[in-house]
This record gives sequence, C-alpha cells and structure tokens, in this order.
Amino acid sequence: MSWIAARLDARAAEVRLAWIIRMREEGILARMPDEELSAQAERVQAAWQQYLASAGTGEVGGEPDWGEVRRALAGWSIEDALGALLALRAVCRDLLATEDAGRPEDAIATFERIADRFITGVISQGVVGQNLQHESECSDRQQAEVLQRVIAAQEEERKRIARELHDQTGQSLTSLMIGLRRLEAAQMPEEERQAIAELQQNANRALDELHHLIFELRPSVLEDLGLVVALQRYIEEFARRTGLRVETELDALAGVRLEPAVEIALYRIVQEALTNVDRHARATTASVLLQCRGDSLLLIVEDDGSGFVVPEIGAGDSEHFGLMGMQERAALIGGKLTIESSPGAGTTIYVEVPRPGCKERSAAPSADPRAS
Repeated sequence: MSWIAARLDARAAEVRLAWIIRMREEGILARMPDEELSAQAERVQAAWQQYLASAGTGEVGGEPDWGEVRRALAGWSIEDALGALLALRAVCRDLLATEDAGRPEDAIATFERIADRFITGVISQGVVGQNLQHESECSDRQQAEVLQRVIAAQEEERKRIARELHDQTGQSLTSLMIGLRRLEAAQMPEEERQAIAELQQNANRALDELHHLIFELRPSVLEDLGLVVALQRYIEEFARRTGLRVETELDALAGVRLEPAVEIALYRIVQEALTNVDRHARATTASVLLQCRGDSLLLIVEDDGSGFVVPEIGAGDSEHFGLMGMQERAALIGGKLTIESSPGAGTTIYVEVPRPGCKERSAAPSADPRAS
C-alpha cells in the first residue's frame, strides 16, 4: 500500500466525518438524511480508498469496482456526485498536507492526479446518469463540462493555497528575518554573529523558494496580461533558476487574448513540460513556440536532452501522471497532444488546438511591460 493510501486508511473515520461536514456546509445532498448520507459516503469512500491503494503502487487492475460505486451513488445527480467528490478530494488533500512524517516529495501532486482520475472516471464510465432515477446517459458535452469543473476546482485550490502561503508562511518568514536583523545589530561574540548570518541566508533562501512556489501556484499575470506575457515571465524565471537556456517564439499571439480555459491549459502544459525537462532530460537547451496554422493554434515544447521511449498512456496509468495530465488538459480545450521522442534524440511535444477562440484586445500589451 502506498504512503497516500496508508495515511488516509489510518484516518478513514476522520476523513469521512470531515467530508460529511463539508458537504453539509456546501449544501451538497442537503435533503438526504444524515444516516443515509453517512452510509452512502462510507461506500463511496471504500471504492475511493481501494483505487488510491492500487493506483498509488502502479498495480495492474487498479480500476474501481464501478458497479459498487454506481450503487453507492444511487439517486445522486451529476452535480451532487461531482460536488461531493471534489469535497472529498479537498478534505483528503488538506489532511495529507498535515502529515509530514515520511511523506514522499511528490505525494500531494500524486494524490491530486489519482483523485482526479477517479472523479473523471465516475463521469466517463456513466456511473452517474444511469442510476435508480433512470437518468439518460451523460453526453459528451456534459462530460466536458464536468472535466472543466475539475480543472477549475484545481485552479481555485491552487489560488487558495497560494493566498495562505503568502498571508501566513510569508509573513512568518518576514518576521523572522526582521528579528534576525535586530539580533545582528546587538553586541555579541563573532561566532554567534556568524551563526545569525547563516540563519539570515537560510531565511532569505526559504522566502525566495516560497515566492517561487506562490508564483507557480497562482500566475496572476496570466489573468491580467495574458498567455504570452505569463509564459515570458515564467520561462525567464525557469531559466534563471535551472541554468537551462530556453529559446522562445511567441510573437504569433502578440496582442491576442485566448479564452481563459485555453490560456490556463496551455500555460500548465508548458509548466509541466519544462519541469520534466529540468528533472529528467539532462538537456542544455529547450524551446517554446506558439504558431498559428490556419484555424489552429500550435504549441511546441522541445529539448535536446536524453529522450525516452514514448509510453502508451491510458486510464489508471500511475507511472506517467505528468504526461497524462498534459494530454487531459489538451483534450479539455478540444486539442490534441502528441509526443515525439527516442533515447538520445531529445523530446518534442506538440499541442494543436483547433479554433482556439482568439480575440483581439487592444488594451492587452503584446510584451512584458517591464521591458519598456
């Protein structure tokens, strides 16, 4: 059993109680009696936990028992099911964030991806929409809307965490640095002064890392100035932090704003792709290009790194969550993601988005205003 599943299993009763309380607070299944809601929540949680346990270890056959999930969700509308599962996701994520002992570095991100696969599976497998109320099968349009809500929930959660980090952790680190500066001004032996200087360096480094994390969680510049400026700033910071040379060609969208869903999807795909380059590719150069081809927008991210054998990525794949996440984000905006790579030959990622909904906004700057 993975660390994620083990921790949630050990605190299953606590999770279920917090989940029920959250559903009541958000008005989800408001008319369902407490006893019935508790019983159904326990059945859904059991299937959820089984999926986390198997997917988290990469076992074959990690799909939930959709028949059991369907019975647990009997009588729930699509809206109720989605709201309830997003609430369960949030409760579990908050709990895992408090568990420091033995937590793997990527545990939270891994949990989010596994949980999102479960939630989208509930929709794509027709688990709701075919219940005891004999609702019609969920249409492709409804599935797309649900997936959009999952992505929107992810972005809202990122914003919430970024705000909390800024308001709480950021202020605490700033207060610590002020206190250290006051100590530095006091009379003390040289050895203690050197120790304080080291603490100041550590605090400064922690604050820089915190600002970087907040920026990655909530790129407010994307909302304010658009995709081109947001990518320019992100790539500039990425190159400074990693030492990797990143070439860009983004002029095709200068002065153009896309639909918000398209902008955030493409931004996150670039973010994930460059993160993979930094972690795995052993590259010296990467490039990010945006091109308009007819009625389509083409995003290209490539590197000169070590390359790899491109895997077959499918539902429940627990080894390639990053690649799978990029594919899903592309699909959500009606696009297609293609990966070309081989050992020793670098990697190229193509994302083609047909008719991306471009619209001119004269007020939007075409370049980073700080450069003027």
